[in-house]
Amino acid sequence: MKVQRFAILLMMFLTCDIFAQETTLGELLDLESKVTKAKLNQDLAKIEPVVVQKPVDLPKLDSVPKKQPVFEPVTVAVYGISPNYKAQMDFGGKIVTVRKGLSIYGKRVVSITAEGVTLETVPSVLPVSTAKKSISKKKYKNQQKPVQPVSTFYPIPT
Repeated sequence: MKVQRFAILLMMFLTCDIFAQETTLGELLDLESKVTKAKLNQDLAKIEPVVVQKPVDLPKLDSVPKKQPVFEPVTVAVYGISPNYKAQMDFGGKIVTVRKGLSIYGKRVVSITAEGVTLETVPSVLPVSTAKKSISKKKYKNQQKPVQPVSTFYPIPT
């Protein structure tokens, strides 16, 4: 309301001033810009300032330890001609084609039959005989013995 009254009074003053003396178009534009600027300043004074909140400190993704997915493999299909069977297995939602001798997800394919697939865990410790010859045998005295692989048969679900 005050802005409108101010604008009306200013316009009346300008019109009286125009009749009293000659003004140029440039002066009228300058006065109009001053009125507009005054209106905007009043509108800005009415607006409440926005409070910026401090961002929350989240842990870095690299600092979170990554866990190996735990899943039990499932034989989906066996196909081919004996003794060269191939199979498709589901490793935690990922379908993989396997053949005898293939190592995948820490397991090795030992055999494939028409009934299913046999997998064994890959040893986590290498035997001493596979080590480089330049390394002395004394370093292996305290090393644990190689883990014997455990075979598990995964039949085709019926």
